[in-house]
Amino acid sequence: MKRVACVGEAMIELSLIGEDTQVSVAGDTLNTAIYLHRTAPKLRVDYITCLGCDPFSARIFDFISQHGLGTSRIQRIL
Repeated sequence: MKRVACVGEAMIELSLIGEDTQVSVAGDTLNTAIYLHRTAPKLRVDYITCLGCDPFSARIFDFISQHGLGTSRIQRIL
């Protein structure tokens, strides 16, 4: 199986909608990795980044996993 690695940073995006706050995950390299995986499902796409050990970083990690990207190269920084 061919593999591709996308290196970059993902970020939390906070949006105010009236009185409500919406939390989502964003990032150019992350979007590229997700769309690459969607258009070439036989390709293994890993995402390489560093994350903390906080709830926002956990949300980013889960988002990356849920989109079928490899997470074994994500480093956690305390």
